Amino acid sequence: MNRLKKIYGLLLLLLVASCVDPYPTPNLTVNNFLIVVDGFLNASENVVRIKLSQVVNLNSSDTNSPVSNAQVFIKEKDGLAYKLNETISGTYELPITVDFATSYRIEITTQDSKKYYSDFVEVLETPAIDSVTWRPKNDGLYINVNTHGANNKTGYYLWNDVETWEYTSAFQSSYYYQNGNYIFRKPEEEIFRCWKNVPSSDILIGSTSQLSENIISELPLVKIPFHSQKTFIKYSVLVKQQAITQDAFEFWQQLKKNTESLGTLFDPLPSQITGNIYGENNAQALGYFYAATVSEQRLTLTIDDLPESHRFYKERGDCEQDTVKVDVIPGLDPNSYNLVAGIYSQTGALIAFLYSTHYCTDCILQGGTRQKPDFW
Repeated sequence: MNRLKKIYGLLLLLLVASCVDPYPTPNLTVNNFLIVVDGFLNASENVVRIKLSQVVNLNSSDTNSPVSNAQVFIKEKDGLAYKLNETISGTYELPITVDFATSYRIEITTQDSKKYYSDFVEVLETPAIDSVTWRPKNDGLYINVNTHGANNKTGYYLWNDVETWEYTSAFQSSYYYQNGNYIFRKPEEEIFRCWKNVPSSDILIGSTSQLSENIISELPLVKIPFHSQKTFIKYSVLVKQQAITQDAFEFWQQLKKNTESLGTLFDPLPSQITGNIYGENNAQALGYFYAATVSEQRLTLTIDDLPESHRFYKERGDCEQDTVKVDVIPGLDPNSYNLVAGIYSQTGALIAFLYSTHYCTDCILQGGTRQKPDFW
């Protein structure tokens, strides 16, 4: 999960810092290999997925350091062990028929023969999401989740979400120049409309331990900034909910506090975070392995659903159009512009084009994809 990327810088501070002092950082290094384990047995999809990373230094330009070529097993209590396959660098997966009557743990041996293992964990049944709602407020638009569990139990929950929205470039390029010809773009050649998918990187947890009932009501998961581009055309968010144990909740809660509280002399000192992953012979590990079913629900909004005060009307920013005569176009660098629309004389002859930069005409340069999502 993307949220565990926050661990990298934090772990370095936990290892080398004794106070919250931002100076100096250039020479901070990690002397010992510290593995970060992000493991989940998804009992709804019958798959176990383990992500292994190594902590990086604060002064490193790397944001991720996957641990490849490890031997990763999932083991049933009093049962067999099954080896996971490395699908991409640092990610290990295996389809598995989940037995709710047993518990599971993971066992890891890295390429340098260091060994790690987790606690045995039970497979939890996650309650259904009652609803995903939205509420306009003075500082933005809030996406909230509602759920409930058995009345005689306390609920501990972890959420993931993936936001998807449709957007366009500032100008629509209707033509392109090729081999002396001005060619009208076919629908499959359109570069005006894109979609962006962004998984949450925040730690989203909740508990009913302080409540009289096992009910989560209107818990904010996502805040969409006021007049965000996300809601200009159409916006969708997929919320996934997982039941977790109290120990797992406390792990994520501590991690959340430490990642959000660093920065001033008056903040609490970072505390050591352990999780349920352990190393043999003083090998260091951080992370959590847990198992549960997953409940999910999607919310979709269009600009017409929003009150007028929260609607975003597309701004072109620094994007501008200019005019270029057709006899000049062959001498222009095609990598620096796109043709927007033709300009014709009174007799109907094509004499010039409106044009603009690639960034202002090609939506993919804003980080999205031209592939329309299947659920759109």
